[in-house]
Amino acid sequence: MARSTTRGIGHAVKRLHDVSTSECDRLHSTDLRGVFFGMQAEINHFLATGGGVIVNTASTAGLKAILSQGAYVAAKHGVVGLTRQAVIEYVKDGIRVAVVAPGLVATPQFRCFPEENQKMSRHTSPVAVRPSQKRPPTSWRSSCRTRPRSSAKTSSSSTTP
Repeated sequence: MARSTTRGIGHAVKRLHDVSTSECDRLHSTDLRGVFFGMQAEINHFLATGGGVIVNTASTAGLKAILSQGAYVAAKHGVVGLTRQAVIEYVKDGIRVAVVAPGLVATPQFRCFPEENQKMSRHTSPVAVRPSQKRPPTSWRSSCRTRPRSSAKTSSSSTTP
């Protein structure tokens, strides 16, 4: 049996000192604590049933720094660290744990990042771009300054046989 732990939201493009305590708490409650408690439930299940596989979803932000995304980077590094910890703690129980770290996708939300961030991201990691979607729709362009960044990922935990 395999379980996937995917949690994710983001925060507005801000330098580390500008991220409020409430923004950081909200992001870490979802992106890190959500994975932590999901893993606990999955591990308990697998301990009772003789093993299984857990696949956590982090981000390339869990592997490197990203300009003006400090709280998100910290949370995703935490997901990678939790995964590594679980690997060494549960291997003898027949529980395998892995993490995937998807890269950037040129979504309307990504295009709302300041141009400086977009350029740096393109130079430091591959960004998937569809030729037909080189510019965001007008409604996104006009709302980029006021709309906070949030991940397109949704909180879910799914089971596959």
